[in-house]
Amino acid sequence: MIWGLHMDAGSHAEAYVGGMPCHIINREPNVVECNTSASEKFHEGKVRVKFDKGLRLFDDYVFLYVEDPIIDHVESGSAGQKGVPRGIPSGGITVTVLGKNLNAVQEPMMYIALDGEEHYSRCIPDSAQQMKCKSPTIPKDKLRFSNGDGPMDLEYGFRMDNVQRVRDLSATKGFPKFQMFPDPEYFQFTEKDQVKYYKSDYLTINGNNLDRACQESDVIVRIGTSFCNVTSLSRVQLTCRPPTDQPPAQDKNGNPDRSKIPQVIVEVGDKLKFTIGRLSYDVPAGPDSALPRPIIIGVSALGAFLLIAVIFILIAYRRKSTESSRVLKTMQEQMDVLELRVASECKEAFAELQTEMTDLTSDLTAGGIPFLDYKAYTMKVLFPSAEDHPVLKEMQVDPVKKQYMEKGLWQFGQLVMNKTFLLLFIRTLESNRYFSMRDRVSVASLIMVTLQGRMEYCTDILKTLLAAR
Repeated sequence: MIWGLHMDAGSHAEAYVGGMPCHIINREPNVVECNTSASEKFHEGKVRVKFDKGLRLFDDYVFLYVEDPIIDHVESGSAGQKGVPRGIPSGGITVTVLGKNLNAVQEPMMYIALDGEEHYSRCIPDSAQQMKCKSPTIPKDKLRFSNGDGPMDLEYGFRMDNVQRVRDLSATKGFPKFQMFPDPEYFQFTEKDQVKYYKSDYLTINGNNLDRACQESDVIVRIGTSFCNVTSLSRVQLTCRPPTDQPPAQDKNGNPDRSKIPQVIVEVGDKLKFTIGRLSYDVPAGPDSALPRPIIIGVSALGAFLLIAVIFILIAYRRKSTESSRVLKTMQEQMDVLELRVASECKEAFAELQTEMTDLTSDLTAGGIPFLDYKAYTMKVLFPSAEDHPVLKEMQVDPVKKQYMEKGLWQFGQLVMNKTFLLLFIRTLESNRYFSMRDRVSVASLIMVTLQGRMEYCTDILKTLLAAR
């Protein structure tokens, strides 16, 4: 659109944008509307309008040819439903479009083709990469749902000036067809007079086909002048969180009216509305709300009985607590006496120990400390009950078998040096309930003899076994 004054002057007018013809489709006193020509390159240029033989040039701004919009992905709702665009005959379902240069067109539109006719709806670019559209409205008499609530697959595309690649988008590889589902149906409250009483919890509204094409963002639940925050939407049920305080109702003119119970209205898309009933925050009034006199008397008697029982329990607890305190005091006195007795015996034992240590010191001064060599000490520790153990001498076997036994023992020694094998070997022996403690001590002593030269490895095995306890 080119704005100005006396734009309808002259019998013939021609417009040029960046040197390219702009085909005039409408002229009014203040505006000329034209369609720009296609360009094979990106460039910028002036806007010129020729009225008969007079030429007018717009010098303040330049017109810029930019890259055509590109659409990469189309899906329903802000979060998407499996990457497929969906809608309902009444329209108004949010369709998210992702791509490039989506804001390069002034008035982008989405359309659905049915029986040779295209049904349009407007789109609003959020940025160059994202655009939001509302699904078009389709007359219900032109739709034929064959499988009950199953969808119809329809051709769709976008009108973005004369960009051809975004038209008939469903025929492009990678873009599924538009799925049209029947309109959702919300049921009215089943309570008396369709008045539901709020109980400080979520509000549930039943229906059918609620989430076939819609998401929570496509549904608005009004309670009077306020809203019910939609938290979940399933095939047959909607759940929302009402305001904590009862909002005012609305009169016919949309003004607040606190004298009435607010209505609950569900809006889907732009045109679909359902009046569900009314939501009252008051306690239900009437004869049914009053408790019968016998029940009141019974509850009062039960309360009095419970009060008396609690008093008796408190008295018994008090007596028990006093008796416990008395017993505790007696025990404390006995503990004090016992403590004094133990202290006295410790002093006597310490004095006797000093006397014995003096005697031992005199004996050691005369004869010296009886040390053992390492071999004898090790045998005393590992094999205390064996005077002549086989580990102290060569194997006494047949010479023919000796080399095989030595080879087998050498191979077993290599396995013992494998941490995984050794741990598994020890744990297997320990898990055998017929393996006596005496046998366990003997095997442990033999392993220690084998690992005398690898004490670091032996310590690591010991730590691992202790950590597993």
